[in-house]
Amino acid sequence: MTVGALLGSQVVTEDGRRLGRVYDARLEVRDGRPRVLALAYGAPALRKRLAGNIDRSALPAQHVLWSDVVRVEPSRIVVRRRS
Repeated sequence: MTVGALLGSQVVTEDGRRLGRVYDARLEVRDGRPRVLALAYGAPALRKRLAGNIDRSALPAQHVLWSDVVRVEPSRIVVRRRS
């Protein structure tokens, strides 16, 4: 799977609550391989992407950690519900 395949996917919680679409991803390179750390979703992520935001140091307000991803389905990413 590529990061490009995740972009545009709908992020939903296990109980079906829609959070938004994925517009960006935070990656790190470990042992020469890229790994996803977090996915940014929703309108704020889209605005930052369109504005060409180059500040990659902080995670966006609306994000989900990759460790919270339960499963990836075609066009949909299911995540654990946050409290």
